[in-house]
Amino acid sequence: LRLLPYLPATLLTLRAAFSVYDISQPWEYISRWRDGYLFAAASILFFLGMLVYRLIKPSSPLIRQQSRIILLGATLAFLPVIPWLLINVLGRPIPFLTPVYATLFTFFPLSIAYAILRYRLLDVDEILSRGVAYGALTFIVVVAYFALINGVSHFIAVTASDPILLSLFVLALVLLFNPLRNWIQRLVDRVFFREVVDYRATLQDFSRELTQTLDLDAVLAGVGKQVERTLHPVRQWVCLYDEERACYVGRPVREGQPAMFAVTFAHDGALVRWMQEHQECLYLPAGGDLPDELAGEWGEMGALGAVVYVPLRTRERLSGWLALGPKRSGKLYFFDDLAFLGALADQSALAVENARLFATMRHNLAAITEMKNLMGDVLSSIASGVITIDTQDTVTLFNRAAQVILDVSAEEAIGKPFTQVLHPLGDELHTILELVKRGESPMLAYEVHAVLPTRGPVWLRMNLSPLKDSRDETTGVTIVVDDLTERRQLEERVRRIRGTFARYVSPTVVERLLSNPDAVRLGGVRQEVTSFYADIRGFTAFSENTTPEFQIEVLNKHLTLAAGAILAHEGTLDKFVGDSAMAIFNAPVPQEDHTLRAVRAALALQHGVRERHTRMEERERLHFGVGITVGEVVVGNIGSAVVQNFTAIGDCVNFSARLSDIAEPDQILISAEAYERVKEHVEANFIGHVQVKGHSQSNPVYEVLELREEEADEWVYPDPLA
Repeated sequence: LRLLPYLPATLLTLRAAFSVYDISQPWEYISRWRDGYLFAAASILFFLGMLVYRLIKPSSPLIRQQSRIILLGATLAFLPVIPWLLINVLGRPIPFLTPVYATLFTFFPLSIAYAILRYRLLDVDEILSRGVAYGALTFIVVVAYFALINGVSHFIAVTASDPILLSLFVLALVLLFNPLRNWIQRLVDRVFFREVVDYRATLQDFSRELTQTLDLDAVLAGVGKQVERTLHPVRQWVCLYDEERACYVGRPVREGQPAMFAVTFAHDGALVRWMQEHQECLYLPAGGDLPDELAGEWGEMGALGAVVYVPLRTRERLSGWLALGPKRSGKLYFFDDLAFLGALADQSALAVENARLFATMRHNLAAITEMKNLMGDVLSSIASGVITIDTQDTVTLFNRAAQVILDVSAEEAIGKPFTQVLHPLGDELHTILELVKRGESPMLAYEVHAVLPTRGPVWLRMNLSPLKDSRDETTGVTIVVDDLTERRQLEERVRRIRGTFARYVSPTVVERLLSNPDAVRLGGVRQEVTSFYADIRGFTAFSENTTPEFQIEVLNKHLTLAAGAILAHEGTLDKFVGDSAMAIFNAPVPQEDHTLRAVRAALALQHGVRERHTRMEERERLHFGVGITVGEVVVGNIGSAVVQNFTAIGDCVNFSARLSDIAEPDQILISAEAYERVKEHVEANFIGHVQVKGHSQSNPVYEVLELREEEADEWVYPDPLA
């Protein structure tokens, strides 16, 4: 297609030339020469138009600069000729001013020469290098041939046209041509084109360096060192793709080069698309215009201050690019410089990608190691024991909690058969383990009560689940062990407390005891209590005239009133002794006003009996005599580990029983010490000194009549049957 325009030009030229010698039509040449002038004018305009197109839409900024210079030269050379051609086409001959137009024509080759020298439109160095090399090779071949003839002629008679000698020389030339040519080419490059040789040596040395490291910083530092040593740019940047940020991030390469802020490029931005679509370097000479397709990233590219962008490309993707500023010398980047950068980038791209993959792998390995350590810390810190067993029934993991729960060290467990390590837990574990291992159940949980050699009886909850790998294949079993021993022991204490106190104290007292189970244990403690003793008056005479069944019915009704009054004031019902009810206050839960509580319970009992008697027959009406004392006793669970009874033992209890014996029906007698505790709250009469059994001296005794008026207004009699 490039040669197609030559066809009409050749035809028009031949047609015009033959018309000059056609004597039959002497004026025919005029019209034919006009066609040639018209074609020449159209060709010039078309040529200028193509230069303008290359200027508007260049394939690279370098082509834009070259097209601008050639367009200027072509315009100065050919545009003035177009009017002369068009005027001649219209039939108005004008003389061709050879001095003027010939001078203008020189602008065209000069502009091409300037573009070649300034922007290396052609690789002049390579042409010169090859020309000198082949010239030297020709000289050496001619000299060698005549030297060979001259040398051989001393021994035998030969001439320069001898076919045998010529054939042998051609054979030797064929065999030695390539090695001789390469040697001469290296010699010429070394002597006349030292920079090219340095580039090649640099690339060879750098290629060896790349094979010795997988560290990304070291690779980039090596690239920067080679570029700095050969081209001396003002600044160097490398932009690499950041997987986490999904963009290209720029970083300075040379040490000491400041980075005021991070420079980022979108992964689908204009510059990235240009790099992906072009193989060559992007060269933007200082002072040149930025291509239209890159105008959207003018800010980011300006921040780099670069004039050369060298892609780092592998077969899979664009890893990034090198960005170089102008040379410190102020010189432009020539063709050899860009070729060197392209070759350097080709060598570096794979090394950079390998280094990045190695860095990613090292980062992932560090993350996995950290995660493994974290999981180890987690497994060591959790309260549940974690044990893993492989498909060969060997223990592979035994965390710290498992060591504490089972009292077996990890060294004694790991690597041993689980039947040897966990044999105290029973044979049932082996059966369940096989079910989980075969996948018949995704998870099984059961509780085992075992006796460990060092800990004794324990309660353990076992949760078994299959251990699977990334392919969802079972590689063993995970056992999570929870120690329920303390919980079960606590539950046993709760049951014991409820069994001991639920029928004898109020629910509030029971809950307080449950909050501190250690307060209830076999044995007793010495503490101060208020002893309450209520005895039914005249029950012996009542029982002589009634049947036993009726006696029990009436007795239960009255004792229920006593128990209700005691529990309503949070007293502890100790026991029923025949027709009597015994209670203590201030135990097992401390009560600051325990004596006043006992007195109020006695008054509530009196009130309840009066209320109940209004609904009873005369023969069913019985009355209580109450004795209340204060003193130190021994309080606690008395009995055996199987049968226990919470009670109080001491003189204070006996004294209250004696007072109830001497009390009249519906009379409340209290000791002097009890009176001192409640005298501000009750109305009482001094009865006198009373001699009771077991006391060597008489004791002052008071009768409680009622609460003081202000106390009575604030206090409501609870229903003993509630």
